Amino acid sequence: MISRMQVAATVADRLQGGRKQAVQEAAAWLVERGRVRDGRYLAHDVASILAARGYLLVQITAARRLDDSARHKVEHFIKEQTGAGELELEVIIDKGAIGGLKIETPLAELDNTVRTKMEKLLEGVVSE
Repeated sequence: MISRMQVAATVADRLQGGRKQAVQEAAAWLVERGRVRDGRYLAHDVASILAARGYLLVQITAARRLDDSARHKVEHFIKEQTGAGELELEVIIDKGAIGGLKIETPLAELDNTVRTKMEKLLEGVVSE
């Protein structure tokens, strides 16, 4: 019996040859085994394996588009903090963040948005 981690390692290996085919094969494995609900866990396992290899998937949420200078600084910060050699960034614009950034990787999250700071402040005020 093949474990989810073995499948994740195989998917991570095959991603370089073609992302679409690797994802289709992983989906087929999940369907054949009746483990479709494990898809999220498999994706997390693949991302963790890639991170251990120095390739990090990063989702950045910002209130507005990052200019090249800001993007470079964020990339440098992430590489410095994680030791990753290569990043794949997905930048999401969410005006509701108001300002600041939220950085999410498979292994960690840093939420430094104004919205989150305000929510935490309000929680403290309301609970007192």
